[in-house]
Amino acid sequence: MSLITSTPKDNPTDARKRLHELIRSPDSNICARCDKNTTDSTSAKCQGCKLKFCAACTEMSQHAFSILILRHEVDDYQWKCRSCKTLTPTLERIDSNLQELNQRQERRLTNLETKMDQLEIKTKNNIATEIQSAKKVIKDDLGKEIKKW
Repeated sequence: MSLITSTPKDNPTDARKRLHELIRSPDSNICARCDKNTTDSTSAKCQGCKLKFCAACTEMSQHAFSILILRHEVDDYQWKCRSCKTLTPTLERIDSNLQELNQRQERRLTNLETKMDQLEIKTKNNIATEIQSAKKVIKDDLGKEIKKW
């Protein structure tokens, strides 16, 4: 049973458990697609999911795989498995949409804060006006009462 391509008769829970075991052990030398043992010189590690794949499962020519392994020994390399290549554009689009949504929410929040500040100032001014008006009415009423006496 392969972790990447399971058949309907495979138990999804077992496949998930095996996948989690592989992910929990980044130093594992088991190919994520065919479950064969590999070595660092016969496997490539996906930069997306961090799982290892044997030469045959990388879907590269032997020459390209050899170059990849040499680059890994000398330098950092960027290789992604088929699943991660497929998911990367989707994840990038989701990330872009989330960033755009975040920016819109930040603009909305800023606008709401501005409106709240304006409302606070307007409310304070209205209260001050009402207080002045009430003082005048009280003063006028007191003045009339005093004149009556």
